[in-house]
Amino acid sequence: RVTMGPRLPVPKALFGCVVVDGKILVIGGQKRVGDSVRCTNTTEVFDPVRNAWSAGVNMPTPRRGTATLVNWFVMFAGGYGGSKPLRIVEVYNPHDKAWRRLPDLTQSVNPGATVWAGKYLFLFGDQNQRTRQLVYDLQSKEQVPYQLALPHSDFAAALLHRGNIYVVGGASVRQRTTNEAIQIFQTEAQALAVADPAPGRDAR
Repeated sequence: RVTMGPRLPVPKALFGCVVVDGKILVIGGQKRVGDSVRCTNTTEVFDPVRNAWSAGVNMPTPRRGTATLVNWFVMFAGGYGGSKPLRIVEVYNPHDKAWRRLPDLTQSVNPGATVWAGKYLFLFGDQNQRTRQLVYDLQSKEQVPYQLALPHSDFAAALLHRGNIYVVGGASVRQRTTNEAIQIFQTEAQALAVADPAPGRDAR
């Protein structure tokens, strides 16, 4: 049975979306302003119990992209700022309701999907380099090398299930092709081959 909830206060698309403390956070994205489409930094919060929207804490950087829940923190890495991909990494702490900026990625990327696995944040796909994957070490706050051959993974979906990362589908908009593959790989064994930097501070 499908029912309609209250309308999103700010109509937009290509945003990050996570669940924190039972509430749905809709972060960033793009919205129409007159005849143009612009990136936004607004955060809207939906409470399923109250069936109501409220204003959240806006992300510092207007952009579209993906958000990932890491423990209790919300991470937004890379993305698209309206004219180019970004290197910015920002994290939201719902306990003190504040955004903080972490060290930038070494490369700009607009990921199609992100997955948190252990201490690593995996970023899959990019509009300009669709076979790209980047890995951000959440302890050292550094990007790390992680070799993984992927076909086109932009606009794919990705998730972690029982120690495996599943990257499903994807597309090449410029070439007007889609990818029917389901790519599955284990993170634990491969992570042993990655140099393990000295642990840093938690993302707070």
